[in-house]
Amino acid sequence: QQAAMWGAPRDLWQPALFGAVLRQMVQRALPDVLYWPSSAHGGAFPHQSDVGTSSYYGVGAYRRPVHDARRARVKFTTECLGFSNVPEASTIARMPGGHALRVHHPKWKARAPRDLGAGWDFEDVRDHYLAELFGVDPLRCRSVDHDHYLALSRVVTGELMAAAFAEWRRPNSGCGGALVWFLRDLWAGAGWGVIDDAGVAKASYHYLRRVLQPVAVLVTDEGGNGLVAHVVNERAEGGAVVAQTSHSAQLPGRVSRSVALAGCFDGFFDLAYAYRFGPPTATLVYVRLCLPGGVLVSEAHFFPTGLPSTVHADVGLQAQLEPSSDGGFIVVLSTREFAQSVHIQLQGHECDDNYFHMAPGAQRRVNARPIGNVALASPVATIRALNSARSVTPQMPP
Repeated sequence: QQAAMWGAPRDLWQPALFGAVLRQMVQRALPDVLYWPSSAHGGAFPHQSDVGTSSYYGVGAYRRPVHDARRARVKFTTECLGFSNVPEASTIARMPGGHALRVHHPKWKARAPRDLGAGWDFEDVRDHYLAELFGVDPLRCRSVDHDHYLALSRVVTGELMAAAFAEWRRPNSGCGGALVWFLRDLWAGAGWGVIDDAGVAKASYHYLRRVLQPVAVLVTDEGGNGLVAHVVNERAEGGAVVAQTSHSAQLPGRVSRSVALAGCFDGFFDLAYAYRFGPPTATLVYVRLCLPGGVLVSEAHFFPTGLPSTVHADVGLQAQLEPSSDGGFIVVLSTREFAQSVHIQLQGHECDDNYFHMAPGAQRRVNARPIGNVALASPVATIRALNSARSVTPQMPP
C-alpha cells in the first residue's frame, strides 16, 4: 500500500519476498494453511476496500461522511477508524501540565497521532466530525468552554465507530470484519487507542463494546425508505422472540434480520427526517431488543436531526449506589428526560459500561468493579450527562 500511494510502479507494489518467497515456503511447510501476502491486498490498488483486505480510513483520516462506511463496500479491513481519542480526566492529569494543559499547547500536540509529512493530525480529523455531527464550531467551543469541548470530543469518535459498525453488521452488508486502529495508547494522551496507556477505557471503547455484542439491535438511515432496525444474533442458540414496538419475530441462531420501522406504525412517520415536510417528527428514535419477559438485550439510539449539542439545566438524572458481591458497587440510574452519553466517575472503580444514552424515563444498573485490591467504603462519585449542566452525586442507601 505504501509503495502504491507513494507513486511507485505497479511491479514494485508486491515485493518478491512476500509475493513469492514466503508464499512458497509456507506452501511447502504448511500446505493446509492459507497465505496472505499483505494486510492490504487485492483489487486495482492494494487499499481498494471492496476487494480483498484493505486499510479503510474513508470514515476517519479522509473525512468522508458516515455513510461512506457502506458506500465503500468494505470486504474486510485490517485497520480502520483511527481517531485521536480523548482520554479520561484522570489520564489528562498524568500528561505534562496536568489539568491545566489545553489541546492547542505543544505538550498536548506532541502526543497527538499524525502521519509523517502530513499538514494535519488526527485531532483535526476529530474536529471535522465534531462540527459535522454536533453542528458545533470546535475552535470556538474549545476557546470559550474547554471542558465541554473535551466532553464532546470524547464521545464523537465513539459515535462514529458505532455508526460504522452498524453499517458493517447489518444483514445486507458484505463486510466480513474490521480491526480498529488501535487498542492501547503508548503514553498518556489523546492517542489512537480506545484504552489509555494504563488500561483505562475511553469513551470509544464503551461505544464499541455495545455495538459489537453478539446479540444486538442496530439502526441505519435508509434515506427515503426511512429508518431500519437490524437485529443480529451471532450465537448458535436461537428461537428468541424479538420485540420492537408492536413487532415480534423469531430469530434463529446465527441469523440477522432487518425490520423497516415504518411498518411498525399504523400511520406514516418521517422518522429519518428525509422528506422534511414541516418540523421533524422526532429528535430521538429509541429501539429496544428484548427477550421474552422483557429482558433487555440491546438498544439503539438514532438522532434524525443530528447529535444534540444543547446543554439543559437539568434532565432529571438520578443515581444511587448499592454494594455488590464483588466488593464494588451497583450504580442505579434513572432519568426523567433523555440523558446523553452518561458518564460515571467512581473513585477507585471501573464501570462495566459508560458513556451510554438513556431514553426518557429509562432506568439502568451499572456494575462498578474495584481497581486493584483496595476497597473504598464511600468512594467519591460524580455522574453527568453530556446534555445536562447538573451533575449527580449518588449516595449510599441508608
